[in-house]
Amino acid sequence: MPVATLTMITGGAYLLANISLAFVTQQTVAVVLMCVYIMLAFVVFHFIMDLHRYYWLRQVMNKSES
Repeated sequence: MPVATLTMITGGAYLLANISLAFVTQQTVAVVLMCVYIMLAFVVFHFIMDLHRYYWLRQVMNKSES
């Protein structure tokens, strides 16, 4: 993709974001941030459960070898 096209897309997105931010209230920002934090909490929980499963499987494999 040519650099000029990427620049036009980026500039257009920047202008669109600035225009849309003019209509956003502080309450909307708070709701969006709460949704982002909830999503991050689920992602962290998912990673923790993957780590737990990895260590549990490693422990089971080590027991079966000895």
